Amino acid sequence: MRDSVLRLCLRAYPSVSRTRDGRAILDLARELSEESHFAFFRETGGLLSGGLRERGKLLRLDVTGAPWRTARERLALPLSVGILCLMVAFVASLPHGPRSLTWAYLTLASAAGAVFGTASGRRLIATVASSAVLGLMLLPVFVELVGHTAVWSGVILRFPAEGGVGVDVFVL
Repeated sequence: MRDSVLRLCLRAYPSVSRTRDGRAILDLARELSEESHFAFFRETGGLLSGGLRERGKLLRLDVTGAPWRTARERLALPLSVGILCLMVAFVASLPHGPRSLTWAYLTLASAAGAVFGTASGRRLIATVASSAVLGLMLLPVFVELVGHTAVWSGVILRFPAEGGVGVDVFVL
């Protein structure tokens, strides 16, 4: 029973560590846990915490070792242009009320600022503008969650024009 529990706790380690050092870790844990029940619980806890620490180190190395700068350089402009296209399509489909159009034009201007900041290499402008787009799109969602009427809501695409299938901007 103790051996199977120790092997189960060894599963907390990543597979690379288990194949490389698993037998030695398990033998040491068996030897140290033979003293008493407390020693057994101490060793199982040690195996679990050591395995989770090892997995945490691998995860941190995976995240910090990823090519974030290259990905940002390659994806920032296409994503900001995509957001701008989404906002243009959304503004074109809005019912024409003064509150909704003002809100939509603010979002459209922020999306255009994100494209400008990304294309010109000005990270601060791109960050502020894309954060403004996100805030302007999420605020109506939170307003509706509280129970009030949103400033803007609309459907981007509707096929056919009457009835049919629509794509809501908040889902996107």
